[in-house]
Amino acid sequence: MPRNARRSTRAGAIADRRPHYVLVVGWSRLVAPEVLAIPAEVAGGGAGPGRVGCVGMHPTRLPTGRGQAPIPWTIIKGLRSTALSVFFLEAAADTGAVIARYDLDVHPRETAASLFHRIAATHFTAGLDLAAALAERRVPALPQDDATASVWPKRQPADGEITPALAAAEVDALVRALLGPYPRAFVALDGGTRPVRAVEPVADDSTAPRAGRLRYPCADGEVDLVLDAPATDTPRGV
Repeated sequence: MPRNARRSTRAGAIADRRPHYVLVVGWSRLVAPEVLAIPAEVAGGGAGPGRVGCVGMHPTRLPTGRGQAPIPWTIIKGLRSTALSVFFLEAAADTGAVIARYDLDVHPRETAASLFHRIAATHFTAGLDLAAALAERRVPALPQDDATASVWPKRQPADGEITPALAAAEVDALVRALLGPYPRAFVALDGGTRPVRAVEPVADDSTAPRAGRLRYPCADGEVDLVLDAPATDTPRGV
């Protein structure tokens, strides 16, 4: 079945439910226009702001960090805090009016896995808070300030490569940012690549690295890379 036909079938199934709101969580693609239009069509086009719409959640403090790979970028950029933003979906990515933000600290040794799970837990709180407003069919929201918006691009597999041009702190952040449900950071080795699961400082450069470690030159010194088993599959972008 053609992709557009599958999308139309899904839109039809949603429309059959006659929803005033459509909640979209954990979906990394743009929602199809025919789905975005369903709540207003159900209400006959006469509902005011917040009375109908499609609602999404994004793990940044919108309008900062619109776009893809928000959790890895948060760690790579060294942010000390972030948020789960609840907002109305529009045709463009992550641009709709914000219903609520749930602030989270980014821990000094945060990994993508730990931040992912903390944000996932925050979804439950956000959902409970949202439920009461949805039941009343009144969901207040404030427009985003486009003048302060930033867009974070999709990351490709090659973006996870560790190179000597990176400082030790950058290597460490890259490894932590891709540790979890994302393709791992990796280093070129022996004609192939090896995924890296941790970075350790070099306490004494006169000692050889322990087993499973690779002494690696950085722009500002050396680190020991803790290697995983050789990769067998080509990682996908996030």
